[in-house]
Amino acid sequence: MQGEVQREKALGYAGIIVVLIPWLFNAHHHFEAYVYGLGMASSGVGAVLAALIFGGRERWRKRGLLAYGGVLISGCALLIMPFISWAPALIGLMAMEGFGMMIFGLIWETSLQELVPEEAFGRVASLDMLGSFALLPLGYVVVGWLATVIGGEITIITLAILVLVTIGVALCVPSIRRFD
Repeated sequence: MQGEVQREKALGYAGIIVVLIPWLFNAHHHFEAYVYGLGMASSGVGAVLAALIFGGRERWRKRGLLAYGGVLISGCALLIMPFISWAPALIGLMAMEGFGMMIFGLIWETSLQELVPEEAFGRVASLDMLGSFALLPLGYVVVGWLATVIGGEITIITLAILVLVTIGVALCVPSIRRFD
């Protein structure tokens, strides 16, 4: 199921960040370019903060719930964005988005390192990255096309809801909820 989230991230989530967030800040709200820059920088700040918090403990319990909690934070931030037109709030939501995705990413990568035998890790990690990065261009095209057909705001809302539904489905799997 975590692989499904990785693929969904590549297909839709990254498309929101790369295609629609610039549109939301620049074309829709007509903010100056520096506001978009601050939003993207705050996503990085949120990610760094998540990494520092996560790295500050040697062992985390309930990592399955933490990972999907991170995606939940990001999905909620994206879901709220189309309804906000105040630049500082959008910048704050971008920080939340970065924080949540970093939590998921760190748990994903450390889990791969712990669960995949050393002799197979290189191949597994390569396939994981290939699948994620190979789908990015398709995600950008699909998100751009969908935004053209139904509108940028509706596309962000729809894809954010899809992220939240995916989390709900993933958390129905007992092994994900119990993953420590």
